[in-house]
Amino acid sequence: MASSDQNLWIVYNGEIYNYLELKTDLKSLGYTFKTGTDTEVILAAYQAYGPECQSKFNGMWAFAIWDQAKQTLFCSRDRFGIKPFYYVYHRDRFIFASEIKALLKHPDISKNLDPFVAYRFLKFGQSNIGSESFFSDIRQLKPGHYLQVNQSGIFEKCYWDLHSYNEQPPITIKSAAEKFEALLIDSVRLTMRSDVPIGTCLSGGLDSSALVCIAHQLSQRFPSDLYQQETFSSCFEEKKYDEREFIETVIQQTGAKKNYVFPSPAQFLQDLSLLVRAQDEPFTSLSIFAQWSVMKKVQERGVSVLLDGQGADELLAGYGYDSLFWLELLRNQDWQSLGPEIRASLNKYGPYTTAKRIVSGLLPPKFKDLKNRLASHRLLANEFESEFINYNFHQEKENKYNKSLKNELYFELKNRLPTLLRYEDRNSMAFSIESRVPFLDHRLVEFVFSLPDTYIIHQGWSKWIFRKAMAGILPERIRWRQDKMGFVTPQEQWYKKELAPFIFEILHDRQFQQRAYWNGKKILKSYQDYIKKGDLTILPSLWRYISMELWIQEVQSN
Repeated sequence: MASSDQNLWIVYNGEIYNYLELKTDLKSLGYTFKTGTDTEVILAAYQAYGPECQSKFNGMWAFAIWDQAKQTLFCSRDRFGIKPFYYVYHRDRFIFASEIKALLKHPDISKNLDPFVAYRFLKFGQSNIGSESFFSDIRQLKPGHYLQVNQSGIFEKCYWDLHSYNEQPPITIKSAAEKFEALLIDSVRLTMRSDVPIGTCLSGGLDSSALVCIAHQLSQRFPSDLYQQETFSSCFEEKKYDEREFIETVIQQTGAKKNYVFPSPAQFLQDLSLLVRAQDEPFTSLSIFAQWSVMKKVQERGVSVLLDGQGADELLAGYGYDSLFWLELLRNQDWQSLGPEIRASLNKYGPYTTAKRIVSGLLPPKFKDLKNRLASHRLLANEFESEFINYNFHQEKENKYNKSLKNELYFELKNRLPTLLRYEDRNSMAFSIESRVPFLDHRLVEFVFSLPDTYIIHQGWSKWIFRKAMAGILPERIRWRQDKMGFVTPQEQWYKKELAPFIFEILHDRQFQQRAYWNGKKILKSYQDYIKKGDLTILPSLWRYISMELWIQEVQSN
């Protein structure tokens, strides 16, 4: 799209949720509009504010604006990296796209693997950190950053970072819960703006259930034919992995129309090549196949926009950060808070697990994943491993806050979350679904990071402020759940039974055995030990090797 004076041209992927409010502001400055799109609002905002326009956007985006008069290309990516932006700066040319596979079509871009990124993925299961990609030539525009490209070269700058939002003087938990509720409801309201049908992902946990319940309340207050109050869930016949009893609780309260999908190993094998191609880079486990299956069902139902609870766990300590919180209380000698926390853990988990959590909190980071380190060391090729022998993953954790818990959550939002957002974006866009994530409204994230840790974790309860805020909105059974699983598949069972012939075929393959990155014989032996003896050593990393192999084959064949 071009600006009215034809000076600015934009290519754009994403949604600016608050474009109507921005449009009103821009009209007051004298700007006129020919369309009802958010794209035209971005152009006008850039004309009015320059790079400062980014701070006014609430949404997810990756865009590039060519300024003909200045002969400058301005490229921006949203605060959390919800939308992708890949680029190559090569021989005085700047080449960019939303997908790696598009860049690889350019004859000057190599398919050479970045060995350091491969090492970090295979050893730690980490990827999408900073500007890296699995290709040595291809970089990402980092979340919360922008680029300017002109004849002088490229210039990158951070326009938003969480560490600017330090803890403010405490407000009461009641006031904090009320503000949290208002911010989340407004975020859902904005993300429900659409001119196509909208549905909601529902797993039965706190996060997605809150979105369904809030969206239901909003649809009652502001009826719309486009919001169908239709939910989509991944389920399994195996009780251990199935959440339908909790999903049904939400369905009963909201009257939403439910859609269940049942991912199977047979369907996984049928869709695997498409999944590998859609993801563009290796992935760590089979869990994203459940999400893939949900997106396929969403498309079948004719729904184009999906609300999803991604980001809440990283924001609100949903992965079990009790020990870090205790460590902070111990450092501050806050015995009044520490005592009830330990007692709550003893009542919930017993003395053995509580002791393990205390030790975990006190251990230096490099010792916490010692078992995984030893396992991966045994399975990686010696020469490949030796190239990075001095690398310490935990040294990359930036201490932006003077609190252990906030530092960990900051790291999760900056380093773990982008990988999950990549999975979500590729899985949804493979089926032409726009997935929106209301918990990553920057106003909500900034507010949570201004709160004391005791508002996030409280006497054994994670997401404390969230649970308090959802009183009267969520069913009580859901509001106080603590046994929520992740977005999982029964992969251990599949590895052992239905997928075993497929896995053995890959591990026996001559190409796999000869890769320079790992010791194929040891991986095969470790997998055989799992099948025959139940040795679980291989499980944390098994799919990393298989996924990397499948990805290499995909890249080489295209």
